[in-house]
Amino acid sequence: MLENTVDKKNVHDPIQYMQMMGSVAHTYGNALAFIQKWLVDIFPENLFKTFHVNSKIAHRQLRSTNQEYLKKQKPMLILRPRIEHDEDRFLSGTPLIERQLLSYNNFGMDNLFNFFEDKEKEIAIKFQLNRTVMYVDVILVFSTLMQQLNYVNFFKNSVPIGIPFDLTTCFESYLSQEMMQVVSNISGIPLFDESGCTKPFLDYVNGHTNTPVTYKIQGSTQTNEFYKYYPVRIDTKIDSLNTDDGERVGHVMDSYQMSFTIRMEFFNPGFYYLFATESWLKKVPKIDVQDNSVLIPVYTDVVLKEELELDAGWS
Repeated sequence: MLENTVDKKNVHDPIQYMQMMGSVAHTYGNALAFIQKWLVDIFPENLFKTFHVNSKIAHRQLRSTNQEYLKKQKPMLILRPRIEHDEDRFLSGTPLIERQLLSYNNFGMDNLFNFFEDKEKEIAIKFQLNRTVMYVDVILVFSTLMQQLNYVNFFKNSVPIGIPFDLTTCFESYLSQEMMQVVSNISGIPLFDESGCTKPFLDYVNGHTNTPVTYKIQGSTQTNEFYKYYPVRIDTKIDSLNTDDGERVGHVMDSYQMSFTIRMEFFNPGFYYLFATESWLKKVPKIDVQDNSVLIPVYTDVVLKEELELDAGWS
């Protein structure tokens, strides 16, 4: 827990804050699943017979085929994500997206963005905005030279190559259960009621946030997870479109590849900051999270932005 930022007027207990890490792995999974679906939708329906994602950034909605079929079913769609941390990006070097000091002082935290506020209970959640760059190397494998040539031409006529463009969707940012438990303790509304339902708590939270909060149960671990559901505009660019001369198996040309790289740049929440009185922040629960070597993010991919009633800047 870090020291307080401001003392609210007419309040004896100073408002303090603690910072909690989100899960950027979930964001990467969101982006990877979205771009896979976007690519599949560009090409004719049911074109690809094999899907492979060369990464542990897994996703329950990523389409992937068992390894033993990789050399048997064409056309194939193969994705390999790469994360860039030192890449130049929009607003790079500014406090809007990057930490500038070792600790925040009493004069502001003006670079934080509002997320949740209940003035009556004297609790608020804000977040540091990040700007993330992710590359996805894409390989399409076809059975014949004719397929390769036709679909390269099809792709070049379907999307801009070498020219930036925007894609819009919605991502979900992981909200730690410890943070949500503190909100529950202060509000007096339990995370789960006597019947195990979380609807009363979600109704309360969504009545005080500027973007929706969703709730899911991870099927593999049976853990309860909350997410901030927010719209995102992805600055996208496709480069390095190439083809090969084919691969020979015995005396027969067996496969022809088409490859390109997609650069994705987008905003996402970094640290979350929970503001409350000191007495509540001393009671933060310790909740163990099951270790899993495979990152399995989940997100809601039904985009109904017209129903979100978002603040200016989120559209």
